Amino acid sequence: METTTAQNKGEIFLNSLITKAWEDSEFKKRLIANPKEEVEKIIGKEISNDKKVLVLDQTNPDHIYINIPAKPTLDDVELTENQLETVAGGGSPVTDAIDRLKDWIDSFIN
Repeated sequence: METTTAQNKGEIFLNSLITKAWEDSEFKKRLIANPKEEVEKIIGKEISNDKKVLVLDQTNPDHIYINIPAKPTLDDVELTENQLETVAGGGSPVTDAIDRLKDWIDSFIN
């Protein structure tokens, strides 16, 4: 799946939050305790009251964390040429992703 400009900006922002939390333990504590407030400080504007910001500390190397993001709408998705070929050939990008995830989990278990 190709990413949009908004997705790229979002990824850069999230990576900067993660890096700052790794480097500044006080910021990490504040971000976990009051994530919406901390993010609003950084972006310089309020987040809508109907939105919730959740921050989970997933730094324990003995755990495998799985995040299930919101399902994208078809308007948000652009398939790559390889993905289009997979779908056209009767395959499924989801099945392929699950197979890769199983291999990744096996690498931790074994």
